[in-house]
Amino acid sequence: MTTAHPTGKDADSAVSEAADADWLSGIVPPWWTAGSVPHRMDLSGWMPPVIDQGQVPLCTAAVTTAIAGYYARRAKQLEFTPSVLFNYRLSRRLAGSADRKGSRLEHSFRAWAESGLCEEAAWPYDELGPTRVDRDPPEHCHVSAWHSRPIARPLRAPDGAGLLDLARRYIALGIPVSVEIRLCPSISMSLLNGGVIPVQLPTEQSVGPHVVLLTGYDDEADTAPYDRGTGSGAFRVRNSWGTGWGVQGYGLLPYSFLEQKLTGENWIVVEEDWQKQ
Repeated sequence: MTTAHPTGKDADSAVSEAADADWLSGIVPPWWTAGSVPHRMDLSGWMPPVIDQGQVPLCTAAVTTAIAGYYARRAKQLEFTPSVLFNYRLSRRLAGSADRKGSRLEHSFRAWAESGLCEEAAWPYDELGPTRVDRDPPEHCHVSAWHSRPIARPLRAPDGAGLLDLARRYIALGIPVSVEIRLCPSISMSLLNGGVIPVQLPTEQSVGPHVVLLTGYDDEADTAPYDRGTGSGAFRVRNSWGTGWGVQGYGLLPYSFLEQKLTGENWIVVEEDWQKQ
């Protein structure tokens, strides 16, 4: 088992550089094979089970543990489902208060790098999960934590078209992309339309941010009328609202969200040893 460390620098430096096109060219996952970017891709078959966060704002931990579980399954053939509560508690401590409401992806990724991740069974988010949210994980969770060497980078491009292209290229390489969207009233439509997240209207007021994970894409996906007439193409999106949302917890995010730069922070995570020397 390796000891987690971000990049050999301090933890903050592990999330300071951008995941741009140049950085993408230096990443080689263990499953990589040369080829062009296909018209569709789906990584969800390697993902751990979808959780239902309920009223607890732990979507950042849900995304972080989904990425870690995906890499364990795909790169190491390990059936590992990380504890969402373990990461959520430690990420909030890094954010300044272990009892604060919500966290940021940067802190969730740092908690993964610094403290590892324990099994979901060791500190579960089950029907009693909400009662454990503000409790420290037992010591055995730290002792048994699985460590790796994650490096997180914000996904950046000069314009919306470049951001869309970069996200597709990372996913085609087998690297999921986390995005922050605004929770607007129109998102309630996704409860009835199979999980298609509508492009928000300019007049809509946000009730707060929400983080989801892009686990695939389809250039020919039809999301009308929820794309507001902006064209075809959508990402397969993994949510943390339970398997009753969308199709078994997965839905569609129109390409317009990235083309129009309607997302907030966008991130990718890779393992340190995937970088070309």
